[in-house]
Amino acid sequence: MAIPVKDIVVGRCYATGMGQVRRVLEIVNGMITYEEHAKTASSGVSTARTTIGIENFARQMSNEVPCGNGGRRNSAGWT
Repeated sequence: MAIPVKDIVVGRCYATGMGQVRRVLEIVNGMITYEEHAKTASSGVSTARTTIGIENFARQMSNEVPCGNGGRRNSAGWT
């Protein structure tokens, strides 16, 4: 399930259908830069920063989630 492109806002967090949470860092000329934190095999945290087209990002997201403790997993590295 996609979200409307017009609803994507810098600084907010969005979840994929598989539960991955991505924080929007920047939107420039139809391109969106986001970061996503993931646990590593050694119990650490890896941060990935990615830039893709905003339409593609919108198709991957299922809903907006809070960026506070309620929407982010503390174990994922966001404070």
